[in-house]
Amino acid sequence: MNYDVIIVGGGGMGSSAAVHLAQSPNGARVAVIERDPTYIDAQTWRANTGGIRRTHSLPENIALSQYSIEYYRDFAAHTEVDGIGTDAEFVPGGYVMTASPAGIANLAVNFELQTTMGVDVRWLEPSQAASQFPMLRQDHIGAAVHSPADGWANPQRVLEGLRRKAVALGVDYLVDEAMVFERAGRRISSVTLASGRTLRAPTIVLAAGPWSGLVAKKAGVTIPVGPLLRHDFDFEVDAPSAPQPFIRDWARIAFRPEGRGYRGGAQTTATSRSFDFAADPNFFETMMRPALTDSLHGFEGVRQVGAVTGLFDFNALDQNAIIGPCSGTLDNLYLLTGFSGHGFMHAPGAGRAIAELIIHGEFRTIDLTRLGWQRVVDGKPYLDRKAG
Repeated sequence: MNYDVIIVGGGGMGSSAAVHLAQSPNGARVAVIERDPTYIDAQTWRANTGGIRRTHSLPENIALSQYSIEYYRDFAAHTEVDGIGTDAEFVPGGYVMTASPAGIANLAVNFELQTTMGVDVRWLEPSQAASQFPMLRQDHIGAAVHSPADGWANPQRVLEGLRRKAVALGVDYLVDEAMVFERAGRRISSVTLASGRTLRAPTIVLAAGPWSGLVAKKAGVTIPVGPLLRHDFDFEVDAPSAPQPFIRDWARIAFRPEGRGYRGGAQTTATSRSFDFAADPNFFETMMRPALTDSLHGFEGVRQVGAVTGLFDFNALDQNAIIGPCSGTLDNLYLLTGFSGHGFMHAPGAGRAIAELIIHGEFRTIDLTRLGWQRVVDGKPYLDRKAG
C-alpha cells in the first residue's frame, strides 16, 4: 500500500501530525501505525496532568505553547466532524513558577523573554507571591512568575478528538507494529508490519513516544530518546482546595487543583529508565511529602488518595524535543519525539510544524530549526535555563 506519509505512533503527537497533514491544501494521504488502540500504556492515558504553560526559557517552547493554548481553547472547532466537536476541557487556571534564591537571575531572564514574546506574565517578589497565593512559603522562594492565562486540559479528550478528526479527514489508522524498515541508501523505501503487510511512502514520521528509540534502531538510527518513569498522585489536605493555579516549584514539584484536592508529582530524572510501569511504593513519602511540606503552608497532614505511573519520552541529550528529518543519516525519516514531559503541551504546534516541513520543506510559522537533528549529530544540547 502506498501513502504520502507513514506515521509510526498514533498517540496525541502522531494524531496531531496526521490531522495537520491531512488538512493541507492537497490533503496528504496518511497512514498511522498504532499497535495498541486502547492506548493503555500511552502517556496520554496515564500520568499526565495536562498542563499548558508559556513560562519556558526557550523561545521555541514558548511559541509552541502559545499555539497550543489557542488550539485547545478552540478545540471543538478544530475537531468538528458532522457538526460535532470535542471539548478539550481547557481550564485557564494560570501557572505560578517559583525560583530558588539562587535561581532569581535565570527566572528574570526567562521573564524578560516571555514578556518580549507577548506572554501575560507578572513578576512576584516573595511577599507578593505569598500574599496572592497564601499556600506558598515566603521564606522558601526567591521570586515567582504568575501567568494567569495558562492552564490545563484533558489529554484523553484531546486524543479522542484528534483521532476522530484524523479519521474523518481520511487518515488510515492501522492496528499493527512497524517491524522492518527497508533502506535504499539514505532513505527508507518500505515499512513491513508485524502482520506481514508492507507499506511505502516518501516520508516516515517517528512519533512513538518513549518507544521511539527502539523503533529508530530498527531503521539503523540511534537517537537519545527512551523511557523515564513518571509518578503522578492525587492528594488531599484537611481543607478542600480553593481555586488555585498550577504550581511548579523550584524544588521540582508540579501540581494543580483536582476535585477536593490536587493532582501532580515531583519532577526528577532519578526514576527508572526502563519500560516497567511499576510504581515506587515509597515515592510519595520520600519525594512528594517533603517537597510539599517544605514549600507550602497547610500540607503537613497531606494524604495520598491515588497514584498512577507513566513514561516520558525522555531526551537524554537536553530534555527538549527533536523535530525534523534525520538529514545526512536517513533523509526521509522525520523525528517527532523526545518531548520529555511536554508532549501534550506542545502536540498541536509540533504536529503543525512537522506538517509544514514535509509539505513545504521549511517551517512556516514557528522556526524550530534549533530543535532539529543536527544538534544530536553534533552532540550539542539546547538547554533550558533553570530557576531552581
